[in-house]
Amino acid sequence: MELIIALILLFVIVIAGYYGVCHVIRIWTGCDFEQASTKLHNYFNGTITYDFTNDNSFVDAVWFNVQNIIGVKQFEQLKRLSNTAIGTPLLTFTVYGGLPTINICTFCDSDTNKQRLETALTNVVKTYLNTYGYDNTILVEWKMYENLQLPYLQIRYARTKAERQLIASNLMYEQQRIVAKNSTLIDEEDEEDLDE
Repeated sequence: MELIIALILLFVIVIAGYYGVCHVIRIWTGCDFEQASTKLHNYFNGTITYDFTNDNSFVDAVWFNVQNIIGVKQFEQLKRLSNTAIGTPLLTFTVYGGLPTINICTFCDSDTNKQRLETALTNVVKTYLNTYGYDNTILVEWKMYENLQLPYLQIRYARTKAERQLIASNLMYEQQRIVAKNSTLIDEEDEEDLDE
């Protein structure tokens, strides 16, 4: 009888310890319980936490899409540029505004190609985010490398709960800015109609 009670007590301690460790991981990283559980399982399985910087298939998918959109000739020029000592890598993984960021530098000879690149590359990033259990809400912005005179696509994403909240607040701010801008335009049109 004592053996059964000891086994039940051991089982309760293990379960409580598991939930306790998951709770500590949640507090430490800002993730939800499911992600904390995955991190704990990955730790004991010896699995590396996913990061874009150590995934060659992601890099290959990015450059495959870039080549398909800008064409082989411009892609070869881009590769030659990346092999020079320009001091600016064409694919970088950084942190910007408190969010993990992917910067992809490329040629854009038209607005159509720019839109195609944005759509294709954001789809690649979202696919990889979904695959590894991250939220696929992202912030996308085109910027310019002044030293290269080349545009780059900046994609910011979230891995933790705090980063997801940061993206949500950025999206809310952007929506408010667009609404304010559009309401100003509507007000100006109304005033013109009244003047007539």
